[in-house]
Amino acid sequence: MSAAPTTADIDQPFPSLKELKAHQANVKKNPLLEAYEQLWTNTYFTPLTIFMGDPTVIQSLGVTKSQQQMRNVQQVPRVFFTGRLKGSGHYLSRPPGATKDFDPYTECQIPQTMQFCQTYAMMHSLGKLTWTENRSFTKFYEYTLQALNFIKETIANRPSNYSFFWINQALDEDEAEYGGFNLGLSATNATAKEQMLQKVNECIRHHHACQNIITVLIDSYDLSSALKKKFPVNSRT
Repeated sequence: MSAAPTTADIDQPFPSLKELKAHQANVKKNPLLEAYEQLWTNTYFTPLTIFMGDPTVIQSLGVTKSQQQMRNVQQVPRVFFTGRLKGSGHYLSRPPGATKDFDPYTECQIPQTMQFCQTYAMMHSLGKLTWTENRSFTKFYEYTLQALNFIKETIANRPSNYSFFWINQALDEDEAEYGGFNLGLSATNATAKEQMLQKVNECIRHHHACQNIITVLIDSYDLSSALKKKFPVNSRT
């Protein structure tokens, strides 16, 4: 790659897991492109995932975050985090009346990846996740766009006293192994909110990139065994 990388280099849709993984392998072979992708990820994508993991944001949406696995029929929208209090993990959900957990890996997100599982879980628990009839690999791009629009709505609805400033430190700590990262969100709430809206709008414009940048560990994905085209929000049976 001779020309300087641009977002177009990481934003194209891929019709299969094989082609996505070939693209990711190519990125790793091009230091300039790899550095650009990481900069874009830190600047636009990661702040959104950090924000959506804020317990106060989850609570403000009317969702209860459980610290223990859900065993009974739930009376309120609820999500369960399978990992440590601080660290990596995965989110499951149950809307009111559901008898089984919903796992975003079964429909919305490539298994064993770290993308928007907390967002999909919250959307599902609130009845705001729309199932796509697309049974091809590109369904993951469709769900990514759904998640981003939900995140944009969530940011836009933050009250004037909500501070986004804490995301600076959270991201800097996440990137400590690589020298940290200066995100530069303003200490002024209104300004920081506009900055976050700019970030989510950038991700919406380039939502394919928000899938392509995610490290994929699996080598195959059996679309034939995916869930049926439509299933009730309040049921996984």
